Amino acid sequence: MRPTISLALALLAAGLAWRDAGRPLEAARAQAGPDPAGIRITTERVVGGLQRPVAIANAGDGSGRLFVVEKNLGRVRVVRDGQLAARPFLDIRTKVNAGGNEKGLLGIAFHPDYATNGFFYVNYTAAAPTPRPGLDGVTIVERYRVSASDPDAADPASAKTIITYEQPFSNHNGGHLAFGPDGYLYVGAGDGGSGGDPGNRAQNPRELLGKMLRIDVDGGDPYAVPPSNPFVGDARYRPEIWALGLRNPWRYAFDRATGDLYIGDVGQGALEEIDFQPAASPGGENYGWRIMEGDRCYNAGTCDRTGLTLPVATYGRSQGVSVTGGEVYRGTRYPDLVGLYLYADYGSGNVWGLSRDAEGRWRNAIVASVGTGTTTFGHDEAGELYLALDNAGEVRRIASLGGGDTATLTPTMRPTDVPTATDVPTPVEPTPTAQATATPTGGASPTPTPTPTLPPSGLVRPGAELVKLAGTFTFTEGPAADARGDVYFSDVRQSRIHKWTWSSGRIALHRADTGGSNGLYFDSRGRLVVCESTGQRIVRDDLAGNVTVLVDRFNGQPFNAPNDLWVDPRDGVYFSDPAYGLPAGSLPQDGEHVYHIPPDGGATVRVTTDLGRPNGIIGTRDGGTLYVADPGRAQILRYRTLPDGSLADRTIFVPDRGADGMTMDERGNVYLANQGVWIYGSSTASRSPKRRRT
Repeated sequence: MRPTISLALALLAAGLAWRDAGRPLEAARAQAGPDPAGIRITTERVVGGLQRPVAIANAGDGSGRLFVVEKNLGRVRVVRDGQLAARPFLDIRTKVNAGGNEKGLLGIAFHPDYATNGFFYVNYTAAAPTPRPGLDGVTIVERYRVSASDPDAADPASAKTIITYEQPFSNHNGGHLAFGPDGYLYVGAGDGGSGGDPGNRAQNPRELLGKMLRIDVDGGDPYAVPPSNPFVGDARYRPEIWALGLRNPWRYAFDRATGDLYIGDVGQGALEEIDFQPAASPGGENYGWRIMEGDRCYNAGTCDRTGLTLPVATYGRSQGVSVTGGEVYRGTRYPDLVGLYLYADYGSGNVWGLSRDAEGRWRNAIVASVGTGTTTFGHDEAGELYLALDNAGEVRRIASLGGGDTATLTPTMRPTDVPTATDVPTPVEPTPTAQATATPTGGASPTPTPTPTLPPSGLVRPGAELVKLAGTFTFTEGPAADARGDVYFSDVRQSRIHKWTWSSGRIALHRADTGGSNGLYFDSRGRLVVCESTGQRIVRDDLAGNVTVLVDRFNGQPFNAPNDLWVDPRDGVYFSDPAYGLPAGSLPQDGEHVYHIPPDGGATVRVTTDLGRPNGIIGTRDGGTLYVADPGRAQILRYRTLPDGSLADRTIFVPDRGADGMTMDERGNVYLANQGVWIYGSSTASRSPKRRRT
């Protein structure tokens, strides 16, 4: 959604918290990594055309191939020399139950001796063989062998079940697989699902759910328990358990150089966490769930933390909603990244870098934003890192920009500090790659401490302060200012629109029961046009109690979840219609698009058909140019608008950057909200004189 500098920027301020896990580290293992505060990364598209990719692996056989798991289709695809092979390496869709958002073919791991034995392992969800109440399905870890005659095909007849366990609910299935440096297979099991771990399975030593399992796939049939597992001989515990107290360890990875284990454990409703296990650990860690969520007591003021291993990094809902554990960079292309652990958030698109300094203290900072939907990380045989974007269906290679190649603005503006026309700098013309298009405002991406010092830019008055206006809402979005400077904004989850009055500084309810109102924008007559996400329509509010429906269907079907909008000078309405909150495969529309409502009330027209997940949207004051944020494909697009509302001359304005909200100042600078405010200039934008607010 589009922010305004008077209100929404105050809602972006947030910090990361991190803690030491409390375990002494061997000096040889406490290797210092690069300071993430000085790192910036970007991504380069390798392949597209994938269907919900969720895992990336290499076979370690010298072939240079990548293998990508498609969750819903139950397939493993081959990427060779940057090309996606048309024929799947493995197709087990008839076995896989992908009926829920967290079900499907979820993980793959190649045996350390794959080059000689041809074995690899997959993790998937399946229907229960004997359905009964309280049982949703089962998790199956299965072994396959490569075809004897074709290295790009698996032998489907070679399937052998290694381990299986029941799933009481449809979510929190974990699904990742990884071989450790000890040659054992590590299986991440979620807590069984629902919410809050109703069966307390993560702390139950007789359950495999909510655990990290460690098994020997070479020492038994179908497996053996390693004698060094921490609970071998203790009748209270299942011997396969290596660690416990996990909610949903969706992705985890071993550092190839040190053997340390990093676990991204998805949080409940407050905190996401990264857990750490040093290579020298004998196992047996209890990472705390559901006693703790992150580094806080869960649903309790106090709790007994005795024997718990706390996360080394956490972040809250202002910075993301679902952590995707990553990997430590050990490639050769980017020496400045070596030793840095990279991880992401599925919802916000943030990517963090995490490392220890020379004294073993953890450092954590945002190093990029890549658009929503990062499901996994993986590395090739040379150690270069990749990530996958879910809805975009892409695999992207991680690349370093070093420090300072791009800039983010941490705003420090009060409502009384609006810059005058002479304060605003001349916009910078974007280059084709847009790596240098950000107007330099100094500093790094937001880190816990300190707040970056901004050099004089004219965009923020010297000495201005960031002021929090209120903090009693659940999900604020879509601020829009009227001609008097009063700001209306949505509280999406409460289905309310509130009004902040400029003159008094007070906030009051404007209207309730707004159908999950999201984006807001005023038309030329001072009427508020509203995206209703759960109402699935666009309405117009005359601010006097009268609400008119502008459109609620296209081609006879409801919209997905209208998100953001812009009203052009003739009162035509452009709006984005992504699928946030909707289950995959159940969209009312045949994709996620941008639409135009003509000013005369004529038929609504779909004006884009090739976006991953459109979100923020803004246009120039002369109505000639439209900008659309597509976080689903990590790009900002620019179009020329035509008299009939259709779009032409599509160009990528900013690559490798998703955004939520967008706005534009009166000199044509484009502002993108994504964990900070990114500013881009455009010499093609309208140059209307700036009006001073009095």
